[in-house]
Amino acid sequence: MGLVERELECALLERVMRCVSSGDGGVAIVEGPPGIGKTALVRWLARRCQSAGVGIRTVRATELGAEVSFGLARRLLESDVRRRPELLRTGWSRRARPLFDGDAPGGGVAAPLIEGLVALVGELIRAEGPLLLVVDDAQWADSDSLRFLGELAERRHELGAGAVLTVSDGAWVADRAALDQIIAIAGSGGTITPEPLSAVAIGELVAARLPAAGEELTDRLAAATGGNPLLVIALLDAAERDELEHLRVPAPVTRLVLSRLRDLGAEAQELAVAVAVLSEAPLRLAAELAGVPPAVAEAPADALIARHVLAEGEPLRFSQPVVADALLQTIAGFDLSARHRRAAELLARDGARDEHIAAHLVRSRPSGDAWSCDVLRRAALTALGRGDPAGAVRLLERALAEPPLPAQRGALLVELAQARAAAGSPAAIEAFESALGQLREPSQRLEAWHGLSRLLYMRAEHALAATAAASGLSELPEADPRRERLLADELSAAIFVPELSVDAMARTEALGAGSPPSDPLLLAHVIVHQAWRGIDVERLPELAAAAVADDPLVDAESGGFALSFVAGALNMTDQTPRSCELLNAGLARVAERGDPLAEVALRCCRAWARIYQGRLEAARRDLDAVQALNRLGWTAVDGLCGPPLVLLLIELGDLEGARVALRRTPRGLHNPGLPWFAGAVAYAAGDYTAALEAFEQAGQELEGMLAMGNPGVLPWRSSAAMAAAQLGRIEYAEALVTPELERATGLGVPRALGIALRAAGFITDDLALLERSVAVLEQSPAALELARSLLFLGIAYRRARRTRDARAPLDRSLVLARELGATVVAERALQELKAAGARPRSRPRTGVQALTASERNVAELAASGRTTRQIAGELFLTPKTVESHLTRVFRKLGVTSRAQLTPLLPPAPEPEAEPLPPESASVP
Repeated sequence: MGLVERELECALLERVMRCVSSGDGGVAIVEGPPGIGKTALVRWLARRCQSAGVGIRTVRATELGAEVSFGLARRLLESDVRRRPELLRTGWSRRARPLFDGDAPGGGVAAPLIEGLVALVGELIRAEGPLLLVVDDAQWADSDSLRFLGELAERRHELGAGAVLTVSDGAWVADRAALDQIIAIAGSGGTITPEPLSAVAIGELVAARLPAAGEELTDRLAAATGGNPLLVIALLDAAERDELEHLRVPAPVTRLVLSRLRDLGAEAQELAVAVAVLSEAPLRLAAELAGVPPAVAEAPADALIARHVLAEGEPLRFSQPVVADALLQTIAGFDLSARHRRAAELLARDGARDEHIAAHLVRSRPSGDAWSCDVLRRAALTALGRGDPAGAVRLLERALAEPPLPAQRGALLVELAQARAAAGSPAAIEAFESALGQLREPSQRLEAWHGLSRLLYMRAEHALAATAAASGLSELPEADPRRERLLADELSAAIFVPELSVDAMARTEALGAGSPPSDPLLLAHVIVHQAWRGIDVERLPELAAAAVADDPLVDAESGGFALSFVAGALNMTDQTPRSCELLNAGLARVAERGDPLAEVALRCCRAWARIYQGRLEAARRDLDAVQALNRLGWTAVDGLCGPPLVLLLIELGDLEGARVALRRTPRGLHNPGLPWFAGAVAYAAGDYTAALEAFEQAGQELEGMLAMGNPGVLPWRSSAAMAAAQLGRIEYAEALVTPELERATGLGVPRALGIALRAAGFITDDLALLERSVAVLEQSPAALELARSLLFLGIAYRRARRTRDARAPLDRSLVLARELGATVVAERALQELKAAGARPRSRPRTGVQALTASERNVAELAASGRTTRQIAGELFLTPKTVESHLTRVFRKLGVTSRAQLTPLLPPAPEPEAEPLPPESASVP
């Protein structure tokens, strides 16, 4: 039968085919519910390509196949490689050879293989002409194959290649992000969404197949199927065999499947069930599972193919996956479980990978089998290695239900707890506690205590976290070098517990006074303590390098906190470019591991760095991403995200948003200095009395309870001094700011010193101090603070009736603030310029100043050597958007290549921010 009501869909596919034929390449997505006719459109496209002389390769993804890395890509191109092995002997295509030789390396090396596959497609096109790759049911494609197809789609114009993917609505997707990228590349113009058939169309089908049936059958089919073409055709098949009368209308899909299999005999039905269980398999394997001798199985297989239940060729598979699903629904639960168990055994005997075998074991009933536990645990380890902790949790939960041997149960519980922690599940805490009740081996107990302490820390349950670490320490001898890891856990939590904090700080200071700890996690804790207290800050870069020497995350199991301690210490001491280098490397590692909690910690830390440097839009992207991840029930996520978000929104002039963010941020010692942010909001709103009280309260916490000695952490004294000055309490303001200026001078941290000089200069009307603040901050990466000090200097000049002198710093402040997107500073600078007699105009910007904030972010990353794909991932953009930004950047800067950007832009570090002046509705 021909297609009905599919003229538009066919026209769009025809356009893609013609683009491929002309060498321009094209991408299309056919999206809709199962049975809507996606596969029928693919078959139509295959016939059109054949008649038009366009090469086409078609493959259908399977649910079990989603577990096989590059499995779908291999199936797409394997016949070409076998036919033309020379394709893998030239250029980059050689990188793909391991996939077809059967010895592809493990996780973490997908990029060279993807590049090799793309090059292989290019070689094939050069050798044989236009080529279109078609994937049916792409929602089940494995992640690496989707990434390959995404790269191919990105470079379709360069290669002249085409790709068409069909996707089922609402189905489980193996890699949603990778599939969404391809959908985004196709765009609305390349997305085809077939609609259900109308009653008129169903009537045409009925008239073509059963002319005498009349409108009654049409109405019954429309009511029973909702216009789903698959169900319409299935019912028409039954009607042609006079079997429709046995079905109730509307009939479930399971009855439709039975109607198509009823007259094919027991062997064909068993073979169909076996193929449905296996998803796809060679005839010999399906026959063995069905209990049919291989020599006898060929005839039933041919009958199933002739009935369009199975697709032609081998491996055997269903033409429509929904038909297989429907057939499985007819099998009783215990029977289906036993079939999956038998399938797992056959695949194991056949040498299949653990993940293939485990896919069946999770669908079988537990039976206390040690072999099943071992397979499931190995498959879980593979899942963790490819960044799928949620999949690992499912496999390990099934292994625990088996159950394992008593001697293995404790170790399995630790593995499950670690997988749950990586997946961001609060249930990981209970899993660690359960494991500790059953473990006896010391190293395993150490891992369990460590994991439990870190998770309690993430929940802001610091007293319990310290207790857990101390319990683990009590089990280890004093001379055991492994104590350092648990000691780091205990001290980092105890510092936030009032009755433990003094002792914890003293112990940490003693550790810093001697040789640096050898354990990176403990060293990270010492580093952040020294930064907080302002102790030996000149040693921090050296200590930070030692902490990350073996692992970008410092300690991969610490949920990102170890690296955030190191990078946060660098932020506190005005070394944000180095901080961002470490955080970028850590986030790349986190992406490989699939650890959402670590991503939260590192993005929040990087948001601080970006605020300090004035890259407000980049900071907002990080905080938006954190809020999107905060569906995990972790109190500490709001605690980490809230303070930088409050500060960012104040700088952007969104006071109400800042108030909301402040209300959502948990109170208590787990968020030290939080009153400072309340003071910043009050100051920005002009409530200087409330601001002063809040800043003083912050000082009591920061210096009183937590012994903060570095004003670069939170400059509470200068902030309180500014509020006091606004209230006319000048002597008190001077008394507040003087100790901070002395400390900042002694530390020599430019950002902290610049802030203190600015406050002191403004309070005392000392132009020399304000000029020195500008000079100091010009040597710092704290661009936002420089814009603010320039503003203060201009205000002071104007008030001293030196209006001509005021214009230059005010103009610089305005230009810099606009460049940074610092709305409040820019607006105040503009007001002051006008008050100084200048006539600021919106003159056209040239060079780098002409770039928007988004364009500059993209340009800086490109200048630092990032690829389009890397920039897109870091900035949460599509590759197409990145290229559009770069096109505009090239035009504005008058360059023609990325290499020419480097002299014009600083390599993209990553950044920082803070408060502003009186009368400016910003942070003090």
